[in-house]
Amino acid sequence: MILFDARSVSLASPIFFVRPGTGVMLSAFGLMESQQAVIEKVRYEDSIMPQGGACEDLEPPMAVVMQAEDVTQGGVWQLNACQNLAVLTVPGSYRLNLNDEAALGLVYIEAIGLDGQAAALIPPSLFFGACGGCDCGG
Repeated sequence: MILFDARSVSLASPIFFVRPGTGVMLSAFGLMESQQAVIEKVRYEDSIMPQGGACEDLEPPMAVVMQAEDVTQGGVWQLNACQNLAVLTVPGSYRLNLNDEAALGLVYIEAIGLDGQAAALIPPSLFFGACGGCDCGG
């Protein structure tokens, strides 16, 4: 699923869904040093919230977003120039939020669904939460 590409006009990506027992690999190209794509957890209007397994793809059906908030467990979860590849396995609904309008149309970010077996083969340091809020400063 493409989250940002040359046609993107919004700082918020489409919403994607992580089902229990699966993962999503997020891969970014073209983020400059100060640019970030922050992971936000999303809460839907109660009547439209997709349930685990209800979505065949990464993208849930259209819904009204009630709340969106940065994920901050162990630091803000984000893609940046120093961490442009990471895996998310915590079930839920998410979107990315770019911190810089200048990135629109230049940055390419995709989400690739992983089944449990594929996710188990990914190095642990690539999982969100494992790096403790990676920072370019070291």
